[in-house]
Amino acid sequence: MGSRTKALLLTALISLITVLASTTCQPPASPEEPSSRIVIEPSALMKHVKALASLGSRVTGYAGCKRAADYIADVLKGYGLKVVIHKYSAVVPFDEGSSVRVLINGNKYTFTAYSIWPNGVNPSPTPPGGVRGPLIYVGRGRLKDFDGKDVDGAIVLMDYESGDNWLNAVKLGAKAVIFIGPSHVPPYVESLKKFLDTPINFPRVYVTHEVGERLKELAKRGAEAVVISRMRWREVEAENIIGILKGEIPDTILLTTHYDSWSAVPALASSAHEAIAPAYLLELAKALSRTKPYRTIWFVFFSGHWEALVGPREFVERFYFGPEVANGSFKPVMLINIGDLDPEGTGLQLLRGGAGTLYATTSNAGGITLRYAWVVKKIFTEYLMNPELRREIKSLVGVEPSTYVRDYFTNLMYWGTEQFPYMLDSEPAEMTRGVAFTIQSAYASKQWLGSPVSDLEELSEEKLELLKPQLV
Repeated sequence: MGSRTKALLLTALISLITVLASTTCQPPASPEEPSSRIVIEPSALMKHVKALASLGSRVTGYAGCKRAADYIADVLKGYGLKVVIHKYSAVVPFDEGSSVRVLINGNKYTFTAYSIWPNGVNPSPTPPGGVRGPLIYVGRGRLKDFDGKDVDGAIVLMDYESGDNWLNAVKLGAKAVIFIGPSHVPPYVESLKKFLDTPINFPRVYVTHEVGERLKELAKRGAEAVVISRMRWREVEAENIIGILKGEIPDTILLTTHYDSWSAVPALASSAHEAIAPAYLLELAKALSRTKPYRTIWFVFFSGHWEALVGPREFVERFYFGPEVANGSFKPVMLINIGDLDPEGTGLQLLRGGAGTLYATTSNAGGITLRYAWVVKKIFTEYLMNPELRREIKSLVGVEPSTYVRDYFTNLMYWGTEQFPYMLDSEPAEMTRGVAFTIQSAYASKQWLGSPVSDLEELSEEKLELLKPQLV
């Protein structure tokens, strides 16, 4: 789909939120009247994306995540919103500093390394002095790549784009594996294959492409290496950031997203693509902060997405079941989560459940169709039938706006258009049997997920033009 079509679909997303958080008791526009449009410029999005992607790893509990929380809070305060910091505890694998030491001809060279995500509950730390052995390079780690090499007791140097071939090194008796980072953003599946659910104790570290090339040279010369991996489980303080735009009544619409990120190398997780959604919500908060809404609006930025939704879960536990609900000062009417916004996607999808919760709700979530009926009606029979919107899209691509928007509000095993298992920040709220769903790009491969290599260079204002919500 071209940039103009995608842009109008994002217009639909923005305008839907505007309708649901109407500035008056009445609908903002009749079907025959154009509703107000919010313009969010790619340059504004890119400014936030660059800022968030430059803060370091945004894995929950890491310094970059805290800096991102501070950045978001400062921006929301600048809009004049009341900012609430919701703190909670989470347990995360924390890289306390890893390294590779190379010994050759009486010389010693030390290189920075980064620990890989744990195997199940086992972070596979090395003894304090590390593990030592001959350094051998095996390319992609296929069995034939080990031919003629003495692997037992060795430190194996392997390309990152090698699938799960590191298990060949384990089977052949290696002491540790060093992954050489690529010079480009690797496919998501590569990151998923660098760890197991099985808690085997096997140290794995990552080095940058430049360091890897140096290690390959040293391996050719018969060097020995010492791998030190200092990955530990750590209980950390994490934060959800809430910006409150007070309305005339306590009925509250929550607009949410997550600002943390993930990588198979947790110390290197600064994803620029994952920063698009929080950048978008910041700009949406800016636009809506200039209005006086009838209903109260909460702009919520979650951390803890990648830790089994611990941030959204703790938020729901605190606020959906808190004293404010009991005394009537906070009434959550609906939660709309902004999921992954990918410029390469085609259309929008509305999702209520992910790969985990749908298994729990397929048989006992009666009333789903009825619960979401009014939302579907508002979107598909009212808003997307707006004559102005229909004319604009038809004039550009000759199709109805509903062609590129699809809902998955069902108790069947639908995964939307996602090709990998996924989690939604809206799921904990949805499981309270309230109305909560996620809007995100459809038919997007999202190969940038989980990358230890910065993807910032893959984004630009021109690329984000695909997400521009207003053409004229």
